[in-house]
Amino acid sequence: MIFMLPEELGEFSTPLVYVQWFRNFISKDQTVDMYKISLSTRSGGYGNTSIIPITHIARSCQLIPVFGETMDRSFTRETMLKNSPAVFLNPYLRHLDFFLLRYLNSREDETLA
Repeated sequence: MIFMLPEELGEFSTPLVYVQWFRNFISKDQTVDMYKISLSTRSGGYGNTSIIPITHIARSCQLIPVFGETMDRSFTRETMLKNSPAVFLNPYLRHLDFFLLRYLNSREDETLA
């Protein structure tokens, strides 16, 4: 969600963004060859969220729900993250995403071997 603060709260000319954070990914799902990630949570099971200036965002990403054997037809774009235990991070959205998620990761794997 992108928003501006009301004037009565002070002058802040940069739009703000409400961000839901995700856990770091470690391995790829071999079936679809994409990283599976899940929402980061704080104690009590609450989502790990922040409000940050939009200028702190480097790029967007595409998330795809992990449906499993069947798809829950009650999923909507508003409830997908809350109702899905995990999502796939799509590395095919842009060339740079593919490079960062595939090429650099494979080079790191070679270095560790």
